[in-house]
Amino acid sequence: MIYRLYPLFSRPFSKFARISEYSHLPRKIAYNLEAISKLDTSNPKNASKLLKLLQDTDKKKKKSLALPKVDFATLPAIRLVSSKLISIIENYDFKSLIKIIRECSHFNIMNEELWQAFEKSIMTTHYNSIDSKNIYGVVQVFSTSRKGSPEFWNKLEEIIVERVCPLHSMRASTVAVIMYAFKKLHKLNEKILLILEQQVLRTSDELDGVDASRILYTFAQHKLGSDDLYRGLIKRIEETTKGMTAYDFTIILSGLVKANKGNPKIYSDIENLLITKGKKDITIQNVSGILNAYARYMSPKLLEQKTDFLNQLRDVLVQFKSKLKYEADLTILHIIYGLNHLNINDNEELSKILLDIVKERNIKSKPEFQNFLKDINKYLK
Repeated sequence: MIYRLYPLFSRPFSKFARISEYSHLPRKIAYNLEAISKLDTSNPKNASKLLKLLQDTDKKKKKSLALPKVDFATLPAIRLVSSKLISIIENYDFKSLIKIIRECSHFNIMNEELWQAFEKSIMTTHYNSIDSKNIYGVVQVFSTSRKGSPEFWNKLEEIIVERVCPLHSMRASTVAVIMYAFKKLHKLNEKILLILEQQVLRTSDELDGVDASRILYTFAQHKLGSDDLYRGLIKRIEETTKGMTAYDFTIILSGLVKANKGNPKIYSDIENLLITKGKKDITIQNVSGILNAYARYMSPKLLEQKTDFLNQLRDVLVQFKSKLKYEADLTILHIIYGLNHLNINDNEELSKILLDIVKERNIKSKPEFQNFLKDINKYLK
């Protein structure tokens, strides 16, 4: 009798259930991980199988609401992916290669040898395949994972400037991704910005407000861009505010005032959007950024028209006063400078909270703030 019942009770203890590394995961994910472990990558035909297994696992882990927090990069099967991929990397066409790199990024596979192999494959085997339609994918996957040697990024810049842009076939949304990626890795420079400006001017009508705001801020930070560029971007921002947040309106205002590209109507329109559409998600950092930018760069004549708006920003800080203690030192200093320079420091409780934070953290003695403190020491007494 016991012998006959053995198969019934043994079923839950399958080879997958016995794998301690995967027992805490949903069964379908465990199946995929086991399949990855056993996949024979000496057979070139299995290159596509590995991609499909990673994509399916990625999809299932995103859908599994009950999935505990798991660092997939530490799992045995995922740790094996690097060595398996290196041996078959040249079996992928360019489109599949970008997909497999994206999956490695999703699984946080950061093996240096593997990423170097990706670089080499792109710049040798697939170099001539890079065009305006797929440059987006290359830039995005490498910037997301903060990978790529200086030589690799220099080569991508060369391709963008000399091969892609002259064809005038790159869409404005692709330009936005490229600019964000290069900026994120501190590789954006005047040369590439001036080239990309022509692409934005040609296709700016395709941009949504979010991309337009970030392109505007990037050019403003570098104090570059023609009046036509700013006019086109502002037009798109005013036409497509759906999906925009307080952060977007903040960087628009900060960018315009830094680049001196705004006018009273534009400032007023964006300020109204911040107070209305952005009110639900406005943060202390947003207020700090605007106060600091207006205090430093806006003309006294234009500031005379901003009393109501600035008072509203101050009221946001009063509302969030209990959260100020969690903000970074520089944010606190920017707020103090802005409130005082703009003459909206009339809330004694708020001023006391800010000055107490400076004193408690001993911010005045920190070397990294000495240059900035020269401007605001008179406000810290």
